[in-house]
Amino acid sequence: EENVVVADGVSVYGSGVPIVGPDGKTYPAATPPTVVGDGETATFTMGDNTTLAGFNIQSSPSAEGTDLIPSPNNHGIWDASRAGIKAVNKTGLTIYGNTFSNVSYGAIIVNNNDLPDPKDNVVADIYDNEFNFADANGLVIDVEGPEAAPFVPGDLIPGNFQVNLVNNDYSYNGNYGLFVDARRFENASLLIDGGNAMANGNAGVGITVCENTGIADVQIAGEQFTANGNATSGIS
Repeated sequence: EENVVVADGVSVYGSGVPIVGPDGKTYPAATPPTVVGDGETATFTMGDNTTLAGFNIQSSPSAEGTDLIPSPNNHGIWDASRAGIKAVNKTGLTIYGNTFSNVSYGAIIVNNNDLPDPKDNVVADIYDNEFNFADANGLVIDVEGPEAAPFVPGDLIPGNFQVNLVNNDYSYNGNYGLFVDARRFENASLLIDGGNAMANGNAGVGITVCENTGIADVQIAGEQFTANGNATSGIS
């Protein structure tokens, strides 16, 4: 069992995705390596401008850690102890080609002004992952922009939220498949394209994008989010 901290500016690739070597040759994808966290914190902790791709990510099923992350948007505390991936006050994230099992959450991404080094801009590209079989939510994105609550209408808030979610599967999770809450940015852009969300314990997808002073753009294309066996709705 091990936990991996991905330092700022570092890319970590497993054999589950094609890898371009230093000689320019592309090595085809093979069986992904399995990384099992100890359950005291997330299996992978992301830095700024980092990439994580091509792994089967797990956590110890019996550990009881205390890696607690306060929500910026009144969702209580996220417990990342057995999460597959966490990113707290980080930007420039690329996450693709990963699968998950024996985790509480597939991934938790939080930007909270009450925690050290919050980011004005939250940028992430997350694609071709299988956020399935988590005890709680498959993927959580719970972020706020530079102005903390309460929101004051008329205030000029800098900062941008730009997240692209492409061809991910969010199925068979204990709560939401995908949960997104992004507030108090100047501009907010969320793209959800391709993929599936079915048979989750709550809605397949829960989205809140609000209290932004500029453009709030949410695009959903090609997803299968109708009820699909989710306990409540396809999208809420």
